[in-house]
Amino acid sequence: MTKKRHDKPAMSVNVAEFAAANFPDPNRKILFTGVGGESAEIGKENFDLARVTDHWDKTEQLIKDYNSNITVLDADYKSITPVHIAVVRAYHIEATRTKSGLIIAPKIPMKEMTQNGIGIRQTIDSPWAFSRKCVVVAVPEHVTHIKAGDIVEINRRCVLAEKPSVDTPAHLAHGFTLSDWYDFEAPTDISNKHFGYLAVDPINDVTLIIKKS
Repeated sequence: MTKKRHDKPAMSVNVAEFAAANFPDPNRKILFTGVGGESAEIGKENFDLARVTDHWDKTEQLIKDYNSNITVLDADYKSITPVHIAVVRAYHIEATRTKSGLIIAPKIPMKEMTQNGIGIRQTIDSPWAFSRKCVVVAVPEHVTHIKAGDIVEINRRCVLAEKPSVDTPAHLAHGFTLSDWYDFEAPTDISNKHFGYLAVDPINDVTLIIKKS
């Protein structure tokens, strides 16, 4: 009897490979290789911690440089004269280190609203880790109690962002940029010249003066 010939399938995937690709185990271990070449299996939670720590290791100096140079005001922003609002630039919250050298990244809560915008779906981290401490950049002509270069503290509502729905970007209501920044939202890249600026009420939002220029 002649055996019936079967065509070989174009691609063969076994059950284990299919399951791993389409139904990943949320509790699976991840192989993590340290700087010394040693390998260890760690859970997702610790992997996320390692990833966050690595991120802050790389950005820590950028944040320190930004904060230390924040009083060196950008010429384009310093030359403006607001009509009603005051323009300030917020300090960036710095990460803290434990005695063992572990970095604890700052977290600013941000509400993500449900699709209909009525309820809160979840609370996540804001992409703008701003401190309430700011340097004054420009004020209206009638404002005399603060001036450019002063270090002030503002109301915390001014640094809180919100995500209107799942499929919309985060929104910083008090974010401010000049017109040559074409995005609708303030930048999140600390190296961007438009980063960190806020529009606040010089009377109701400026809660105290830390240092006069």
